[in-house]
Amino acid sequence: MITLAHSLVTYHVSGLEPDSCPHCVSAMKAALAQLPGVVGVDVNQMTGKVSLLTEGMVEESFVVAAIEDSGCVVDRVPRWHT
Repeated sequence: MITLAHSLVTYHVSGLEPDSCPHCVSAMKAALAQLPGVVGVDVNQMTGKVSLLTEGMVEESFVVAAIEDSGCVVDRVPRWHT
């Protein structure tokens, strides 16, 4: 039997708004989905939140860089919980 531990982590992001460029949002989602350990990405433009479903820990600096490369800024870095 194989058991996987998943974590759901949500980032509060400024610059992510309902009228954000669809191409930029798609690029952010694609960049985050390619990070090692990330198994799911949800970007909510209405709330300005980015949520990641992960298998174990993910390098925080890579997550922040992927979000900031899209033109947004991480307001608050969450704590990781399993």
